[in-house]
Amino acid sequence: MNDERKTGLDGRAMKGQAVRRLSHLLLCMFVLTLVSAPAMAGFIQAMAAVHFQQGQKAFSAGDFDKAIKIWTEPSVQNVYKNDPTYWGMVCQAYRGAKQYDKAAEMAQRGLALQPQDPNAIAQLNAMLSVVYREMGKPDMAVNPAQAAINAAPKEPMAYLVPGAALLDLKQYKNAETAALRSLEIKPSGDGLAVLGIAHMHMGLVKGALQNFTMGLGYDSKNANLLRGVVVAQLSLFNLSAAMDAARNAAAAGVPDAPLYEAFVQYYQGDTQAAFDRINAFISSMAKPGKDDAVDFGLRSLLYGAKGDAAKALQDAQQARTLDATAFSSGYAMGFAQYANGHSQEALAAFDDPQLVPPIMPFTQTHLQIGRALCYAKMGDMEKAAATYFAVSGDVNKACVPMWRDKEALTAQFEPLVQAHAGNAKKLEADGKYAECLAEYAQALGFADGKEADDLRAAAFSAASKMPTPPELPEEARVRVVRAEALIKDGDLASASAEYNKAIRLAPYMPKLYYNSALLNGQLKNYLEAIRLMNVYLQGAPDAPDARAAKDEIIRWQLEIERQDKK
Repeated sequence: MNDERKTGLDGRAMKGQAVRRLSHLLLCMFVLTLVSAPAMAGFIQAMAAVHFQQGQKAFSAGDFDKAIKIWTEPSVQNVYKNDPTYWGMVCQAYRGAKQYDKAAEMAQRGLALQPQDPNAIAQLNAMLSVVYREMGKPDMAVNPAQAAINAAPKEPMAYLVPGAALLDLKQYKNAETAALRSLEIKPSGDGLAVLGIAHMHMGLVKGALQNFTMGLGYDSKNANLLRGVVVAQLSLFNLSAAMDAARNAAAAGVPDAPLYEAFVQYYQGDTQAAFDRINAFISSMAKPGKDDAVDFGLRSLLYGAKGDAAKALQDAQQARTLDATAFSSGYAMGFAQYANGHSQEALAAFDDPQLVPPIMPFTQTHLQIGRALCYAKMGDMEKAAATYFAVSGDVNKACVPMWRDKEALTAQFEPLVQAHAGNAKKLEADGKYAECLAEYAQALGFADGKEADDLRAAAFSAASKMPTPPELPEEARVRVVRAEALIKDGDLASASAEYNKAIRLAPYMPKLYYNSALLNGQLKNYLEAIRLMNVYLQGAPDAPDARAAKDEIIRWQLEIERQDKK
């Protein structure tokens, strides 16, 4: 359990490193299931020599080097070299010592004996699969994992080993299928943990929370389930519930629970308490390892929140040194570089293609706000606005750091909003409605929240004063045509993005909101669909299809109620 750290706080969260730690636990449980079989009982009795017992004691005590030394002595190896289960034991010792190449070799030597016992075949293949994953070769892990299933198709844990490999490969739907198969055979906390992880990556956060919570009914001390509840509650912006879950993890003895508590405090805006907690946690480390990139990433963010840009950059560099692919490394480095006035370097960190995607969607949203801040600092306000408004619907006030950065960004937009809005009002007063609509569009390109709502209402009002309805600008028409083509191709997500661009170009055209609302409804983005349809009704309250639009809202509200009950 102690190896299963930091599940869910990073791009490796519940995948990559964290899932490798999960698979370590799963494999240990799977192997224990197998070695408890009658055939292994005879093996243990046959190996009850003094040397083997000494090696077993060393292994149980975590002294893997000593276990390896004893078990590979010629006096032991020469006797048991033809027994596949012997090689499985030695493989486990090498895994414990993190000598993964040797561990893989031991599993392969056991399989080379062509064992007839299905349990031995499953055990060795499961070991080999996880060793490959620990070596960073998830693609090589799938075949031995499948071989473990073929050998022991009624062993539920056998399905969770490939499930973890599939998570590494970002094949979340297939990982879900593997977890469900395991749960069909026998419900377990570990099966629900893998299912929850898959659902988190699939964006089914509420379902994942249910998976983790249900799993705790089978195994109340399962660290991955306890961590999963924290991550899911954070992702739903239930920060009070997330803190309760983090405290439950601490009470259950989860070793990195202080890290989770610090993360929740950071997002709650309790900067000093979060800093004190993570600083103490880092200080307690004997020697930071790859998995600790997330610790230094968090402390970097906290140094930034405290205004110490130099130390923020120092910790971000340490996080990157420990693991350059961890999302927390790029996330922290980007904000640290920005705080130090290095916008280009910050963008490079934010855009690093090797970063593992985060499991918590709002951290990616926060990163995009960081990118927008960089563009604004570099004077490219158009790009800053486009970057921000692509994710603005996902910004939540409950996440204090994200909201704080969002406010800093939109404050930089405000002079542009006021300038264009002022021009629009002057032009409208002069009866120059077409020109004033262009200015309102410019103002709305930088406005947010209630200010945007007020400007949109003013634009609709100005459009209604025109003797004939305004025409769709050519640039916006291009976006609509592209969207229609994408809809025919079945690419609704890209079509929705095109409609968003059309709306930014012509925010005074009500029908754009109607069509975008329908697309979001098809994509099951019901809250956004409702928002857009209400904007349509604001701009075209007397439209012939106004009643139908209201009916769509009712249907979407029902779908939201159904989702909440799942």
